[in-house]
Amino acid sequence: TVEANERLGFAADQRDYESLTAGTLFPGEPVLIAHASADGHWLLAVTTQGPAWLHAADIAAGPAATVFGYAAQAPGRVVTGDHVRTVFTPELPAVSALDLDMGVALPRADVPADAPVNGASPYASWAVQLPVRTADGTLAIRPALIRRSADTAPGYLPLTRANIIRQAFKFLGERYGWGHQFDARDCSGLTSETYRSMGILLQHSSALQGTSTALAHRAFTDQDGHAARVQALKEAQVGDLVVVPGHVLMIVGHVNGAPYVIQDVPYAVFRDPAGAGLRKTKLNQVAVTPLLPLYADDKTLYVDAMTSLVQPTRRLP
Repeated sequence: TVEANERLGFAADQRDYESLTAGTLFPGEPVLIAHASADGHWLLAVTTQGPAWLHAADIAAGPAATVFGYAAQAPGRVVTGDHVRTVFTPELPAVSALDLDMGVALPRADVPADAPVNGASPYASWAVQLPVRTADGTLAIRPALIRRSADTAPGYLPLTRANIIRQAFKFLGERYGWGHQFDARDCSGLTSETYRSMGILLQHSSALQGTSTALAHRAFTDQDGHAARVQALKEAQVGDLVVVPGHVLMIVGHVNGAPYVIQDVPYAVFRDPAGAGLRKTKLNQVAVTPLLPLYADDKTLYVDAMTSLVQPTRRLP
């Protein structure tokens, strides 16, 4: 993955999420190079997430037909695990042991079954195409291998509630990482990669996921009371996204009518059962929690801070 900006200025207790990283690009994502820094180390590029400064060493420049032609190819293998690595090869380091995140879709490479790919037989692997940056910074498309035993699929997974839970739960216990720091994910990374494995591309931030006009959602304002909000959450379906300022959570089911969510969050704040006020517990990982007892701040419950209930699965039965 490519971080859109460098990490900067961590506080002692906030190293996992206080940074200037704006988003993440995955292998094969097309960008439009608009400008270069004076030293040539940074490129200002237009991306699917908006404009961003990117490390020049992470970008390969090529003709538009090649760049967008690669992106337009049908997926041959889709990464359905939390992490999948290409097969190690000293013959082509650019595609060796490359870490691929959930939802990355790669076209198949047309290679003879009896011909080696980067020094290894494709017999027990899938041959795929990957973009690489050559020594002079230009784009080349090269074959790479992914083991057949790796967690991939021949195309995007069917959009079902079972698959939503199955995919999201593959992240359980992963450490929190703002903007893909530490090869991990943040709250919107969890939701977007879960849906990406099923061919639905969500925006890169919780705020944008909560306001997207491309997704069905119910907006909440100060006019919506506590009871109406709780009722909406009781009626929410698996896969629905609960958006509060600065955070997004995913509904995974109900226990005795109360909603439970999977979320990637630094802290969980709830009222101490012993009556000692609020307790701030550092989760710093992907976890399943009840939703109704959680506080967004020292005074406001998540349910009362909710700004949107997003329904990417509205067409599901």
